[in-house]
Parts: sequence; structure tokens; C-alpha cells
Amino acid sequence: MNVAPLEVVSDTSKRDSKRDTVITDIANRIGKLSISLAEVLGDVTDTSTQLNGQSDGLHGIASAVVEMESQSKSVLSSATDAVQITHDAEDRVAHTSTRLRNIVSDVTALIDTFTQVFQQLTDLEVTLKQVSQISREVDSISRKTNLLSLNAAIEAARAGSHGRGFMVVAQEVKNLSDMTGVATGEIEETIGRLSKELTHLLGTARNAVTTAGTIREQTNGIGSEIDAIPETLARVSGAQQSILTSTNEISAALGDVRKNTAGLSGGVEQSSERLGSTLSIMGDIIENAEALTGMASRLGVETIDTPYIQAVQALAKEIGGIFSDAVERRRITRDALFSRDYTPIPNTSPEQVMTPFTEFTDYVLPPLQEPMLRFSGKVVFCAAVNVDGYLPTHNNKFSQPQKRNDPDWNASNCRNRRIFNDRVGLAAGKSTRPFLLQAYRRDMGNGQTVMMKDLSAPIFVNGEHWGGIRLAYKVD
Repeated sequence: MNVAPLEVVSDTSKRDSKRDTVITDIANRIGKLSISLAEVLGDVTDTSTQLNGQSDGLHGIASAVVEMESQSKSVLSSATDAVQITHDAEDRVAHTSTRLRNIVSDVTALIDTFTQVFQQLTDLEVTLKQVSQISREVDSISRKTNLLSLNAAIEAARAGSHGRGFMVVAQEVKNLSDMTGVATGEIEETIGRLSKELTHLLGTARNAVTTAGTIREQTNGIGSEIDAIPETLARVSGAQQSILTSTNEISAALGDVRKNTAGLSGGVEQSSERLGSTLSIMGDIIENAEALTGMASRLGVETIDTPYIQAVQALAKEIGGIFSDAVERRRITRDALFSRDYTPIPNTSPEQVMTPFTEFTDYVLPPLQEPMLRFSGKVVFCAAVNVDGYLPTHNNKFSQPQKRNDPDWNASNCRNRRIFNDRVGLAAGKSTRPFLLQAYRRDMGNGQTVMMKDLSAPIFVNGEHWGGIRLAYKVD
């Protein structure tokens, strides 16, 4: 009579054991699914970020192309004006070239005339010298004649009455000789003045002839240069015409690029929006999977996360008790502990902030958080955050002083006093569930990431939700 109930109990026990095994298996599979989804979510998030960056870049390119197209049209207009100006210049240069050739011809004729004048002046100087020579010879003859007439007069005086007629002739010859001397003197004086003036004039003329020779050489060069100007302008006109043609082609090509870029930008923007929707959906799926994992644990089924859950819940309760006792003992006021007044710390990158309770948590939390790093070899960090995801006091190894101009190193080693308002950090701070198990891809800095589980439990201070304690550990 007592055998059947024993068999029923045994069957029930077996069913319960089998049920627990199935629930455990489901929980483990859901946990792995959560991790896989979190990993995919990280990849999709990276892709979304890249698409957003590409979309912004394409918008920038589109704007630049529009501006380039506008500038191209401006260049096209300027090139058209330049071609017209060059044509006008060619006409003017052709007219000016004719006038310049005439001027050069006139200057050349003037130089030739001036050279002839200089030659004539030179001949005149020679003639004056000849006249001066003849005048001196006449003066010499005059003096000799005067001497002869004097001798004739003496001889006539000796002849007495017989020489009176000869005396008269001798006197006239003397008078003529005197007049000749006076005339030759005046001629010589005049020739002297003319010679001085002619010498000065010849010097000026000689300088002028030298200058004229230089002008002739220059005008000879000007002639060839004048002939080259129209040819040069013709080449300039041809080059400008080529620029005009190329600018037209560039303008047309930029129009095509603008249209293609606009289409591509629209496509990328739509893809980015769709990916954003996918991210939201995947976030909901991950949240549901994490909730299912939590439900399995709350059913009392043993999972690989159970030891961590129990440890985090105990730690959250201990921290809440210490915070409550501190407020009651007035070691810190309630307003200071719950303050959300964040004061940036100067010259920090990534930015760090202080609150009225930061110094308090720096004193209280390390003795509670540091031992959790030895709870398992998988544990990466243990730190408390408030409802905004602000992490005032981190583990010692993540609380190094920042280095100037090294944000990558700071991001990995200086994680205290920072607000982590990402999906995981904010959820850990705001959740009031008995515990929250999340999977996520953690950025370790320097482009390195690692898949982790983030287990958190809420911290209550005298029944008021302050935030949560986070325990992050690596995934198997």
C-alpha cells in the first residue's frame, strides 16, 4: 500500500530535476544568445557610426561640390570675359603696332637727319679751320706788304722830287696793308668765337649722336617686339579658349557629381536610418533576452552567473547600509549624497567631473570594491554608479592620474570620476530590479574591445534608490 506513493514522489523528483536541467540549459542558451546579440549589436553600432560619418562626409562633399560648381561657373564667366578682353586687346594691339612702327620709322629718319647735321657741323669745323689758316696767311702777307711799303717810302724820300709819285703809291700800299691787317684781325676774332661755339655745339651733337645710336639699337629691338606682341596675344587667346572649353567640361562634370553625390547621400542616409531602427529592435531583443536570463536565475535555478549574482546583491546591500548609516550619523548629508551637480575637472580628456559626494565615496568604496577583483579571475572591475551612470570611485588600477595630450591612454586607465551614460552604464544605474545582467562589448581604449557581462544590483539609501553596483566579468 505504501509503494505507489513512493514511486510518485520519485517520479515527481525526477520531473523537477529534469525541469531544472531544462531551465538551466535554456538560461545558459539565452545567456549565450544575449552575448552573441550584444556582439552583433556592437558591430552594427560600429557600422551605424561609420554610416553616420559617411553620411556627414557625403553631405560635406555635396556642399563642397555645389560650391565648386558655383565657383566653376564664376571661373567660366571670368574665362569668357578674358577671351573677349583678349580679342579686344588683339585689335587694339594691331592698331597700336602700326602706329608704333610709324613712330619707329620717324625716329629712325630723325636719327639719320641728326647724324647728317652732325657730319655737316664737322665739315663746317674743318672749313673754319681752313679759313682761319688762310686768314693767318693773309695777315702774314699784310705785315710783309706793310714792311715793303715802309721800305718803299724810305727809298722814295731819298729820291727827292723824283720819288714823290712812288711815295704816294707806297703810302696807298701801306694804307691798304693796314686795312687788311684790321680785317684779318676781325676775321680771326670772329673765327675764334665761332670755333668756341662750334666746339660746344659739336660736343652736344656728339652726345646726341651717341644717344641716337642707342635709340636706334632700341628701336630696332622694339620693331621685332612689336611684331611679336600680336603673336603672343594669339597664343594667350588660344590658351584662354582651351581654359574656357575645359571649364565648361569641368562644370558639366561637377553637375553630374552633384547629382550622383546627392543620390548616394540619400541612399546612405536611408541606410543609416534603417540601421538605427535595427539597433533599436536589437536593443529590445537583447533586453528581453537579459530579462529571461534574470527570470531563470530568480526561479532559483543554478546558472554560471548565480555566484556573481549572489555576491553583487550582497555587496549592494552592504553599500546601501553603509551609505544609510553615514547619512544618519551625518558623515554626509542626504542632499550631498544624492547631488547631481557635476563640476568638470579642468584639462581632462576624456572629461572627468566632481560632485559633493566624490570624496566620500573615495574613502568608503575602495575597501568594498577592491576585494571583488579577487572573486574570480574573470572579473575586470567592480564599481558603483549613481542613477546618471556617474562613476565617482573606480578600482585603483583604473584610477590613474591623467596624462596630458594622451586621451587614448586616459580612456583606458583613468575611468574614475566619469559619466558612463551608455546603454549598459545608464541601465545599471537606473535599474531597481533585484539584479540586472547585461552583455556588452567594452571599449578598452586604443581600438581594443572585449565581450563582457555586466551584472548590477540596486543600492538603496534609507529606502531611496541611489544607483547600483556594477560587476563586470569576461565571457567564457
